[in-house]
Amino acid sequence: VWKEILIKPVYIQLVLEFPEFQNDENLKTVLNIIFNKENKFEEWKKLKIDKIVKVLESFWYNQTFKNK
Repeated sequence: VWKEILIKPVYIQLVLEFPEFQNDENLKTVLNIIFNKENKFEEWKKLKIDKIVKVLESFWYNQTFKNK
């Protein structure tokens, strides 16, 4: 927990002041930090969007062919 409280804000401030470190994976590795975007959270968002698209497609399909 202390890592989220102390290290992540320092890392974010460092990247804001020195943009060249933004894509530096070595720095993140040394600090041993992982952001949600870099793990399963991004996949979960995509899966949720895919499910919404399937529901909308199904709705559209039903509306289109029920009216004929």
